[in-house]
Amino acid sequence: MSDALGNLTRINLDDLVDAFGWQGRPGLMRFVHTVLRLPARNFALQMLRFDALIAEQGLTQAACLTEQLYAKSVRVYGRTGVPSGPILFLANHPGVTDTLALLASLGRDDLQAIALDRPFLISMPNLARHLAFVTDQTAARVALVRKIGMHLRQGGAALTFPAGRNEIDPDFSTQAARSLDAWIDSASAFARLAPDVVIVPVCVRGVYWRTTANLPFVRRRASADERQLLGSALQLLASIGLGIRPVHIRIQFGTPIQTSALRSAGLVDLHSQVLAEMRRLVTSAPAGVGEEIL
Repeated sequence: MSDALGNLTRINLDDLVDAFGWQGRPGLMRFVHTVLRLPARNFALQMLRFDALIAEQGLTQAACLTEQLYAKSVRVYGRTGVPSGPILFLANHPGVTDTLALLASLGRDDLQAIALDRPFLISMPNLARHLAFVTDQTAARVALVRKIGMHLRQGGAALTFPAGRNEIDPDFSTQAARSLDAWIDSASAFARLAPDVVIVPVCVRGVYWRTTANLPFVRRRASADERQLLGSALQLLASIGLGIRPVHIRIQFGTPIQTSALRSAGLVDLHSQVLAEMRRLVTSAPAGVGEEIL
């Protein structure tokens, strides 16, 4: 545990240096590694506990228990319409703790999620068993697609983030739907490998805290990506160091898309169906109180 804790703490500190934009500035890097070592270590402890809970209680319950550290509530909408069996969930990715909220809400302990091969994720072995890591190598990417396709053919569930990067929180800006223009067509690739798969678009909203986002030194960052990265880091530091749980997250499940029915009807443009449903979710906040899952 001590080696794992030390390794994950170092990774967290390096991520904080990146968030502040202080790479290559030794004095400021030492400042982060000294002043923020305790919260970085505490976050590492929380994540290692999450990883242990996966082995003890399963992915869904582990995510529920861990998300309680960062969010006041997670409410889901439309989940009752999601069938069992092989499902490919396609979600937006506003960052912060959106993945934990998704893992808690999808309710599939057999989930395989496609993720970048970041050291942070690789450091958690139980979580890593639920991840299929994307790399820059073409052969590895082909192997990943085949692995997920086989998992779906066997009745499993998978999760992917077609934007491949952090996106705007739909509750934070009316421009959130623009990121859909950059979504890759992952649904069609997996539907060819698993003809009976059901596609379910999922929208996450309410993960980003306006208080940190509106801090003057955050707003002065040059790009939207830099502003979001720093605001998210400060939000996590507030949760870890001060016990603040500032957000009410909402998860919207879209209308399931039956790929077999589309194929029978002669409709082959699955990607346009996915984008249309996802755009509806992103631009329309859910009505009602939803189902609280924390």
